[in-house]
Amino acid sequence: MAIGWMTLLKAIPWVEVAKKAPEVAESAKKLWNTIAKNTSQPEVEVEQETTLFNSQDEELKWLKDRLTANEAAYADLHKQMLASAELIKTLADQHTQLVQAVELSRKRLVRLTFIIIIVAIISVYFMITKL
Repeated sequence: MAIGWMTLLKAIPWVEVAKKAPEVAESAKKLWNTIAKNTSQPEVEVEQETTLFNSQDEELKWLKDRLTANEAAYADLHKQMLASAELIKTLADQHTQLVQAVELSRKRLVRLTFIIIIVAIISVYFMITKL
């Protein structure tokens, strides 16, 4: 199972991910700000279908029912859109934090490798001089 994860992690172009992280975060923030500003629900126009009704009251009742159903569906879709935008913003922020953590780990690994090489060289030097 670990081999599969390692293969997957090696296949990810981390350099590209790191380069695109600020752009992704900025796009998510713009999306969130756009949606957050536009929380008002615009009025929906309802086209009257050519349907035969026995009276004008039946037609009005049908139109009111249809309008109520459409408004409920619209409100539900609007809530889903806000939730999706918030999720995208959260994921983009987490992605940015992950990329920063990976970059910090990479820098630490480079430093540690450098230190290990220096210690190995010093150790070899002392081993050779004591012989």
